[in-house]
Amino acid sequence: MMTTSINIISATDDNYAQHYGVMLCSLFENKEPTTNIEVYLIDGGLSLENKEKLIVIARKYKFTIKFLTVNRNLFNRCRVDGHINESTYYRIFIPDIVPTSIDKIIYLDCDTIVLEDLSNLWSIDISDFAIGAVPDIQNPSHKINLGMSEDSTYFNAGLLLININMWRRLNISHKVMDFINNSKEKINNWDQDGLNATLFDKCFILHRKYNTMIFLLSNNINNPSVRPNIYHYIGSLKPWHMSPKNTLSKFYYTYLSKSPWKGFTPHKRIIKNITEKLKYRMYNLKIRD
Repeated sequence: MMTTSINIISATDDNYAQHYGVMLCSLFENKEPTTNIEVYLIDGGLSLENKEKLIVIARKYKFTIKFLTVNRNLFNRCRVDGHINESTYYRIFIPDIVPTSIDKIIYLDCDTIVLEDLSNLWSIDISDFAIGAVPDIQNPSHKINLGMSEDSTYFNAGLLLININMWRRLNISHKVMDFINNSKEKINNWDQDGLNATLFDKCFILHRKYNTMIFLLSNNINNPSVRPNIYHYIGSLKPWHMSPKNTLSKFYYTYLSKSPWKGFTPHKRIIKNITEKLKYRMYNLKIRD
């Protein structure tokens, strides 16, 4: 049988180390035996303890994590707030720090869960595009503000299929950072806006099954019309803020149980606060209706 070799990369610091580990478990639990995965991680300052836990996962599934670093001074002027930290910007420099022998790679956010083998995604031809990505919802006026046409597609950057050669040839990293640093008044969504402003006309549109975005406020994943390959918990409310009994958090806790962080549960006070916020939001929605 033919073996498929796939390059995967993510970025994290200690804040998301656990969640990156959970994503890795989901990735390897659901890959086919004929799929070989090369794992790269941009290290945003991981503690020795968290590195050791990630290495435990690597040993369990018989792979090696190749730790990479990026010059963090590059992001001194970048906006960091809300649930976003500096490591979200690291993906901008992926083509500049991976080995020169690599010409294609899949970037995955740490708040994703992989439910299927990624060979079909990997086999998609993006030779005429810089990236492949899934559409995200965005106000037309914001797209125009970013320099995009009103009818262009704004994409979500949580899953990127990257054409390394084109990215390097067009010097995309520099162009994205130049936009971010010089158009701060136009940016709402951190580096994702910079990536869209630079790459909207160089993006191959992928099926939403490769980045099925879910809000923990919704119930839109109980009966999906197409089985997702990847779930992506977008927004500030994450599954690790919720009880393991929550329907939409179950995927996260399934793979958490296979990681060195198994047994983790949110503090009861956090669950109580989140529950109260959800009740308040639902009450306001009823009033508006």
